[in-house]
Amino acid sequence: MTAARRRPWLEHLLVLAALGALLLGYTTVVEGRDWWVTTTLVAGLVALVCGVLGSVAPRLAVPVGAVVLVLVLGWVFVPETFAGLVPTWSTLTGLWSSLERAQVLVMEEAAPAAAARPIVLLLAGAFGGLILLVELLLRLRHGALLVGAILVSVYAAPALVSGETPSVWLFVVPAALWLVLLRVRTQSAARGWSTVVPALGLGGSALLVGVLLPPVMPDVTAVAKPWGEPPPQVFGRGINPMLQLGQNLRRNSSAVAATYTTTLDSPPYLKVAVLRDFEGRTWRPARSQAGDAFESRIAIDDDIPTTEATTRVRIDELRSTMLPVPYPALDIDGLRGAWTYQRAGLTVTSRSATTVGQDYSVTSLDRQPTAEQMRALSTGTGVGASLQTYLSLPGDVPAVVGDTAREVTADATNDYDRAVAVQDYLRDNFVYSETAPVAEDYDGNGVRVLETFLEEKAGYCVHFSSAMAVMARELGIPSRIAVGYAPGQAVGNDDDGDAVYEVTSDDLHAWPELYFDGVGWVGFEPTPGVGARTGFEEPDAPESDTSDDT
Repeated sequence: MTAARRRPWLEHLLVLAALGALLLGYTTVVEGRDWWVTTTLVAGLVALVCGVLGSVAPRLAVPVGAVVLVLVLGWVFVPETFAGLVPTWSTLTGLWSSLERAQVLVMEEAAPAAAARPIVLLLAGAFGGLILLVELLLRLRHGALLVGAILVSVYAAPALVSGETPSVWLFVVPAALWLVLLRVRTQSAARGWSTVVPALGLGGSALLVGVLLPPVMPDVTAVAKPWGEPPPQVFGRGINPMLQLGQNLRRNSSAVAATYTTTLDSPPYLKVAVLRDFEGRTWRPARSQAGDAFESRIAIDDDIPTTEATTRVRIDELRSTMLPVPYPALDIDGLRGAWTYQRAGLTVTSRSATTVGQDYSVTSLDRQPTAEQMRALSTGTGVGASLQTYLSLPGDVPAVVGDTAREVTADATNDYDRAVAVQDYLRDNFVYSETAPVAEDYDGNGVRVLETFLEEKAGYCVHFSSAMAVMARELGIPSRIAVGYAPGQAVGNDDDGDAVYEVTSDDLHAWPELYFDGVGWVGFEPTPGVGARTGFEEPDAPESDTSDDT
């Protein structure tokens, strides 16, 4: 088909409308709706350029459209880099930096992610790029058919991210617009029904398949990622809080994430994220709400001994927008950039900075209750509304999970001893394996995976932490999962003689935290061979190391 016979302005209008309709399906991926307006306007400007130039100078449509796309993205997302109305080299570097930030965010955010500027830039750039791709395809004789394939891909993409299959009705309008596009193309190519009828027949068949196929598509939940597969640099050196830890732990190479010194009696776990919400398929990050109190301010009983400790962390190869900190962190000094405490979990995150090159000191609270004090604390009665979420379980939890929890805690008379009993059961009767869950097809952290895990008695931190957290909720104990780094290994001493610890990507870890009134959230270690069992000093008993695993 020649450019003279085309009606590019109409073709791009139809494609833009179809993409705009499909973009509504991305509300399962990104929060809010303002990003939809921004993305549609950016794509619309590119479509306008391609539509006009496609009629008068088709060879210039794509290159000029690409320049316009970059300029518009610069004006919208990094306007401070312009010299008046003229872009500078900083415009390109600013856009590239924002895209790198988006790369980190998409690996770390749970869907739907907050509509941070880098995320919106990624969407706007992608949909603007799709308009350019469509212009190239529409120059081909049967390019409109390939445009249909693009629309199907755009429709299906959110499902691969969030695990939620989009409504079939979301595809009806784009499919109808695509049929109109086919009609426009066939009318331009030939007026005779000899070409119109076969094309519309093919298009009608495609529309029918598009409408009927989604309801019978296989469930994509099992293959959905938080935001897809991380690229090598993030995959190797970053953190994925959605518990895709198995792939990280099975990597063939190890990278040093950070080194640290501490005044704590024992090296701490360094937490980066908290997973609170469990709907049955996976654990999802906790998000601070307006009514949440900072956990460091939760009242600790007056008779619970506490001291403040300092941990100095130097980041090595970790690139993340989530900061490794001991829990509970009270204050942080030396950070570059803007960082924010999350009320739920006291984790520390940033939307504009990363951990690269950071060197900071964290003041944390060291709580030192005795075992008798812990036994006197209650979690099963009088739980406030703010903790109800930490007791929530889906309705399809296999009975074996609760039955096992009650069986192994039958002799315990308080919540602390119940928690220790579950921890000891998992450490003493199970084995650590990063490969068994893959070989036996029960990798993950959903409820069905837990059932198989309890039968096979082999897994890694994802399985152990999820099992203990769910079993605790079955027993009425509020629980959640922390993600971060195990304490690591001592590698020497600094100039002051303090021990220096090193954590690597091999130390990526997940562990459960359980809530006790008067003390707050307490971490437990059910994974055999990692860290030490959680246990507090017994009265009239010498202090001993509870790490009996090698």
